[in-house]
Formats: sequence, C-alpha cells, structure tokens
Amino acid sequence: MELIAFIQDFAVVLIFAFIVSIIFFRLNQPVILGYLVAGCLIGPYALKLVSNVEIVNLFAELSIIFLLFSIGLGFNIKKLRKVGGVALFTGTLEMILIKGIGNAAGRLLGLSYMDSIFLGGMLAISSTAIIAKILVDLGQINKEHAQIILGILIVEDIGAVILLTVFGSIAVFGTTSFSFVHEVLITILKIILFFVIALVIGLNFIPKSINRIGVRYI
Repeated sequence: MELIAFIQDFAVVLIFAFIVSIIFFRLNQPVILGYLVAGCLIGPYALKLVSNVEIVNLFAELSIIFLLFSIGLGFNIKKLRKVGGVALFTGTLEMILIKGIGNAAGRLLGLSYMDSIFLGGMLAISSTAIIAKILVDLGQINKEHAQIILGILIVEDIGAVILLTVFGSIAVFGTTSFSFVHEVLITILKIILFFVIALVIGLNFIPKSINRIGVRYI
C-alpha cells in the first residue's frame, strides 16, 4: 500500500510539474519557477494532493543535489577567481543591507526583536540552485556577469551557514554568551577548513584521478 501511495504521489508531482512547466515555457519564463509553483499547489498548504510529503521532500533534496552537481561540472574556478573580490564585497554588502531592511520591516510589522532578526536573515539568503539553474537555461552560465552572480551566491551560502549557527546559538543559549561566541568561531573555522580541503582535493587530486581512470578504462 505504501508503494502504491508513493507511485500515486510521484505521478501527481510529475503531471503538475509537466503542466505548469509548459505554461511557464509559453510565457517565456524560467521553467524551474514553474516547478516551484507546482510544488506549492500540490503541497500540504494548498490543494493537499500529496499524501506522503516526507518522501516527496526526500526526492526534492536529491534533485537539488544532482542539480548542483551538474552545474558544478561546468563551473570554472579560474573565472571565479577573477571576480572573487567583487563577489566578496558585493555579497557581503548585499547581505548586510538586506538583513538590515528585513530587521526594520519586521519591527514595523510589529514583530519581536528576535523574530525581526530571523526575518532579516531569511531575506538575506538567495537560492543558489534556483538562480544557477536559470543561468544555465538562459545559456549565460559561462558569462562574466554569471560568474560574478555565482561568486555572490557562494558568499551568501557561507554567510547562510554562519547565520544559521548564530540564530541556532541564540535560540539555544538565549543570549550572546561565551558559549555562543565559541560556537560561532568554531563554525567559521570549520567552514574555512572545509573550503581549503575541498579546493585542494578538487583542483589537484580528483581531476588527475579521473584522467587516469579515463585513460585506463575508456
């Protein structure tokens, strides 16, 4: 019965995604936006056509992973280095400004100080997968302006991890105590260490290994 329910949910997702994507294609809009609309329509807060939301969410997360992997295959790290300074400055400034505007908007709407902070943090983060997919669909992914956009998105992703850590620590400790500061610093160090290791392995070892496998077995 669970398998049948899953097949039915999967069929509903595919049908709605197909219909809405055709509509957005006819309107000359990015198809991925149609997928988002389809997900909102069939989700638990609209038409409620999907019975097992957890399974659908699992497949959605896997799809995002494959999407980012496919985009990463064509990612040019050398071009990104050229726009690194611009991306770092613009991404940092954009997050600060948007977070400040979000905080102010939250206070004007009558939200508490803590809720306003969370609102500003949510508005300051963009979706890397969505924007990158739109750039791919438009055939702009290798353009210089696209590399700047991707660099800004990477800065925002790093900032998002820091913001999540800060907000999580505030929620747990309730204040900016020593434990709070210690948790944030440890997270920042882990992020730096991860990027250093990923860049070293990704640029030096993985390409050579793939080339050796290709020469030997292909």
